[in-house]
Amino acid sequence: MSEDDRTASAALVALLKGDAGQRAIIAQAFGSADAQRASGTNWMAPYVSLLLNDSYDAVRYIAARSLKTLPGFENFAFDFVGSENARVANQRRALGMWRDLRDRQGRRGDPALLFNADGSFIADRIDRLSNQRNNRRVFYRE
Repeated sequence: MSEDDRTASAALVALLKGDAGQRAIIAQAFGSADAQRASGTNWMAPYVSLLLNDSYDAVRYIAARSLKTLPGFENFAFDFVGSENARVANQRRALGMWRDLRDRQGRRGDPALLFNADGSFIADRIDRLSNQRNNRRVFYRE
């Protein structure tokens, strides 16, 4: 197993470096009440927010739907087929909302969730994993 596979959440590794199908599955799972009860929700929003500007419309749609299930984001408005500039602005807005919530609830460090002890992102790992993203075109048939 790689260092990332041994030390980071498998869901986050798949969300950051997986293909569009994996990103959609993880985004969907983050909106599940069972997953939220099992894992807590105070760490999910920034990762779901990263998918609000995904290259696939379906991933953006699922991410926005899941984001709205998280506490504090119930009324989050997002146009998943909007312009890239609008999507980036909404992504930043979601991250800002999460930071405000995190600061009120207390920062929590957790290396498996890619957070430093002070609750900030382990940015170099997130960037490295994101740069390994599998951007191949995918076609799923239902």
